[in-house]
Amino acid sequence: MTDLDEMTKEELLDFARERGISPANAAMSKAEIRESIDAALAEEGSVEGQATSTASKDYMGRALITPAINSKDYMGRATSSALDYMGRTLVM
Repeated sequence: MTDLDEMTKEELLDFARERGISPANAAMSKAEIRESIDAALAEEGSVEGQATSTASKDYMGRALITPAINSKDYMGRATSSALDYMGRTLVM
């Protein structure tokens, strides 16, 4: 894994652009770019890809957005076919 702490602002921008991470631009501070990267990497690690789900609600009963195609929770975060972004079970 790349050591993000050792990267320059330009290297962080390149890292973000290569991975399609947004927002990430030259007008941002190095800390802001790092925050954007950290958030994107955390999101990537929480759910392995987007999936179709037969569930229609999250663990609190809130309706999923487009559960049949690229299932997302009520805030637009990706879910797996059976779990939300934090690993909590989806329900019918």
